[in-house]
Amino acid sequence: MTVMRRDDMTKIQRLELTGLQRLYGFLEGNVFHVVWWDPLHQAYPSKLKNT
Repeated sequence: MTVMRRDDMTKIQRLELTGLQRLYGFLEGNVFHVVWWDPLHQAYPSKLKNT
């Protein structure tokens, strides 16, 4: 198992790709450290407004 040692990174970022695909990770300067890939937008789905 690999340990990231990123204790100072507390705010997770999301990159929205085509369709439902999302990448979650941490942004450090201009480097995005990927933590997980959500190909079907199921890890943290958003609710549509006015539904």
